[in-house]
Amino acid sequence: MNCPYCGTANSNGTRFCVGCGANIEGAPHEAPKPPVQTYQASYAPPPPAYQSVPAINPLTQPMRTGEFFWMMFVFAIPLVGFICSLVWAFGGNVNLNRKNLSRALLIWMLVSIILTIVVSIILALLGASLADAFSSYTYY
Repeated sequence: MNCPYCGTANSNGTRFCVGCGANIEGAPHEAPKPPVQTYQASYAPPPPAYQSVPAINPLTQPMRTGEFFWMMFVFAIPLVGFICSLVWAFGGNVNLNRKNLSRALLIWMLVSIILTIVVSIILALLGASLADAFSSYTYY
């Protein structure tokens, strides 16, 4: 008889294992193994995964053509357009498309103001030099 704990061969009449000293008579017997059942696998396609439509964030929702039209109309009004562009460009809870368009128009306003000042200075200097050059000519 072999010891179920250490596997040492013992004589049939011994109560304790010669190798490890464990009680052989009170050792639990191995439970019979359940029969293995084999199943033939059948192919079934996985169920379709349903996806919910993500909620559209109003701050990133694309603007419609009419909204762009009315924004351009408001920007064409001299003082109102400037104030609205400041509010839309630097406001916190504003659509991203409206904010970017307002910032772009503010940059165009800044560029046009700088160009107007530069051209005005050049024309003033040119006009002063021409007036000085023609001041010596008289009709008399």
